[in-house]
Amino acid sequence: MMRMRALGAVLGIVLAGIAVTGMAQSAGRYAARVEVPDQSASAREQVLDKALAVVLRRVTGDPEVSQRALAEPLLARPGDFLQRFSYQRVSADQDGAQGGEDGQAQDKLMLVARFDGESVRQALIEAGVAVWQRDVPPVLAWVAIEESDGTRTLVGSDKGQRWRQALQETTRELGLELTFPLLDLEDQRQVRFSDVAGGFSGPIRQASQRYDAAVVLMGSLRADAGQWRSRWRVIGPGEQRDDWRDVHGDLSAGLAAWRRQLAARLRQRYTVLPDPESSDSLPVRFSGVTTAEDFAWVQETLADASGVSAVTLRRLAGEELRFAVRVTIERSRVVRALDRNPNLERADPTGSPGAAVPAAGPVYRVER
Repeated sequence: MMRMRALGAVLGIVLAGIAVTGMAQSAGRYAARVEVPDQSASAREQVLDKALAVVLRRVTGDPEVSQRALAEPLLARPGDFLQRFSYQRVSADQDGAQGGEDGQAQDKLMLVARFDGESVRQALIEAGVAVWQRDVPPVLAWVAIEESDGTRTLVGSDKGQRWRQALQETTRELGLELTFPLLDLEDQRQVRFSDVAGGFSGPIRQASQRYDAAVVLMGSLRADAGQWRSRWRVIGPGEQRDDWRDVHGDLSAGLAAWRRQLAARLRQRYTVLPDPESSDSLPVRFSGVTTAEDFAWVQETLADASGVSAVTLRRLAGEELRFAVRVTIERSRVVRALDRNPNLERADPTGSPGAAVPAAGPVYRVER
């Protein structure tokens, strides 16, 4: 029982450390909260750069971005990006605060700052800092935990709650969404604890098909002689695979190292640095557009795609739309992003998801 309380305390510290600087997922990646001594303008100005640093980490996936010279001009003027702010009182129970001199836990005053996301992204791009694409897919995580007393946990959507929460909050701070399998009877028929702990990809890939996940993470954390040993594998589109292992005496440090490694591997695939001075035109055609809502959805989908600077309707004929899309990155990267949209099906004569971009541009069938 003592050991379980100790582990719970460690996970609580992990979550509390994140809660000091992060916001709930519903608040969005462009909002953050930091401790502030009072509600004066001078106190707010002194900590506003810390709040912006939280947002920069989420937008770039780089835990060290605030220490990089390219980001210094942004952090020197955080007020230029501030949209609005408010204050919250956070109780000791929420924050994991320690008692004061009188032994009583002390509440904290938090500044809640929300920044203009587009302005932040554009400033980073102009400074030469890569940012996450807007359509970074969630990561489906199969994680096996073996604690020092031999307790084994396969973390799922309703199993291993403290572990799940710690892992999700940890990755959310770098702009990544972690989801977990249901671990219902269907999953249990295909995947065992030993499959995940042993790094056997076959059963995991098979079981992951029902979740339609573009990125699958499988890994294990094992307590061994006062240390935490971990092994991880990321499986991406086209069976791309990255593996790494780690050993840490401290669980908090181990989780921090893990999220850094995960983000670094996904940044290679899902960050973008558009060149505002160059552009190219990508023709894109859609069929199956039967309602005004479909039309508006197609336009919004194109406009929100990473690397798209302008969208122009060239032709509307029946249920077919033709657009000229101005892009500031390689055309193939824009097309790959559209290929991942579950409401679009490639309908090129020789096209399929991930296929080369035809000279006439891709053709999609809208299925909503």
